[in-house]
Amino acid sequence: MMKKIFFVIFWLVLALIFTIVLLFNLSSIFDSISYLIIPETSNDAYMSAAGVKHSLMFQWQLFLSLVWLWELSLDLKFIKRLMTANPSPIKKVGLLVN
Repeated sequence: MMKKIFFVIFWLVLALIFTIVLLFNLSSIFDSISYLIIPETSNDAYMSAAGVKHSLMFQWQLFLSLVWLWELSLDLKFIKRLMTANPSPIKKVGLLVN
């Protein structure tokens, strides 16, 4: 029982960490979207290179956010499976005897 509680707490902490990272990624993604919607008006080569770099950063952050969401969903499924697991056969026999 103690091992089960430890694993549930461990996965909840891991899911919390992934959620915090996802929220920080989302804030930078929204910044990137606003930059793509309202681009700089300068035709300077530096600005266009910065725009390309910013666009690539946006795509990378979006990919990382999707990976975090996928990992979080796996964590939540694992926690649900741990919480709804059937008791061991020894405990079942003990319940039947009592």
